[in-house]
Parts: sequence; C-alpha cells; structure tokens
Amino acid sequence: MFLVWGDGLGAALTAPALREALAATGALRLQVNLDDEHVADALRFGTGEPIGAVVSVWGPEPERVAGALADHLGTSAPGATTAGWLVEERRRVAPAETYDGSRADVLANTAVLRSWRSSSPPPGCTTCTRSTAAAATTPSSRGG
Repeated sequence: MFLVWGDGLGAALTAPALREALAATGALRLQVNLDDEHVADALRFGTGEPIGAVVSVWGPEPERVAGALADHLGTSAPGATTAGWLVEERRRVAPAETYDGSRADVLANTAVLRSWRSSSPPPGCTTCTRSTAAAATTPSSRGG
C-alpha cells in the first residue's frame, strides 16, 4: 500500500501504462483511491500536506511493484512523493470487482494510522526507506 502526494496524480495513476507496468511485476490486482473532485466534499482529518492518493497493489514481489510505481510516477507525475508499507489484509465485506479500470461507485474507507514523513525511519523499522518517486519507497515489514 502506497500513499502518494503530488500534482497530476489522477491521470498518472489511472493510465493504462501503470497497469501494464505493474502487471509486468506479477501484480494481481490494483486499487487506486484518489482525492479528486468526486470526493471533494468528504471529511478529512490530519495535519500536513493532504494525501493525494492511496495505491494498493496485490502481488508476490512488493519491491518490484514499488520500483514500477516510482518509475511510472517519475515520468507521468514528476515530483510526486510516495511512502509504502506491506499490509496484511483482512476483508469483511467484499465489494463488487471491476476489472476494466473504470471508476467504481463505492465508498473506500482507508485509515492511515501512522505517517512517516521524516528522513529517519520510524523507531523499530529496519527495512524502511523514504524517497521521491524517482526512487521508490521500499515497503516495510508489518507495523513499520
């Protein structure tokens, strides 16, 4: 799961080229939650720069996924910043799947419990790195 900040994220993250690049890494599924005009009236909490998108990718090689996302954003949304985590998923209510890249008319409820925005990794995280889209953030171990 990646948090993404920057300009031009909607076009960059919904581009067929991103889906193709992620598929080449063995990714099985992609979900992009954009903070765009469709959700402009939603209530948001927090401080600092608003998160522009949450990108979730399911697949066997998270490091390759992080690299593909960073490479794609480096050319399609220069200056975008990412932060990524390995996430253990638990599904309670399975939403209807859409496979064609079209926008789904559903609510995505995502909570970011901890944000890491400094140059030093969070305490206890031995595999965390942070960078701009030019060099991907390596997803951390659980809880990082």
